Amino acid sequence: MITIRIMLKTPRKKKAGTDADVQASITSTMGGMDWTVLDRKNVDDREQGSFDYYTFTLPQDIGIIQELKLRVKKANENGPEWLLEAAYVHIVNQTNLYKFFYNQWIVPTSYTDWVIVKMTNPKILNVHNTEFGQPRPLGL
Repeated sequence: MITIRIMLKTPRKKKAGTDADVQASITSTMGGMDWTVLDRKNVDDREQGSFDYYTFTLPQDIGIIQELKLRVKKANENGPEWLLEAAYVHIVNQTNLYKFFYNQWIVPTSYTDWVIVKMTNPKILNVHNTEFGQPRPLGL
């Protein structure tokens, strides 16, 4: 069993946050992770200036992360657009932190059709020596 954390950074910019539905999938050298809902219960996530963490458990190691895909669709009329600054993937108990710099608007236009964002060629950082500061085993 391994634990994976996906972190999404929404910048502190007017109307950058979203109420849209968001899912993620990972492609890696040993398979990956199928589409998984990114939503924290009782938390207004992906808001302006937020750093949101989502944790998942998989039955086996997935190897080296190659691609992160997000799919987004409207959940309501309240700000479906979203400015995603960056996304990160961390396999817990490993030192590599995969950073996918994005810094673009994602604009879903439908309640049924997904907008898919593919991020490849991550920058590989050391989880203990990044913009996250000191190691944070519970927060990362």
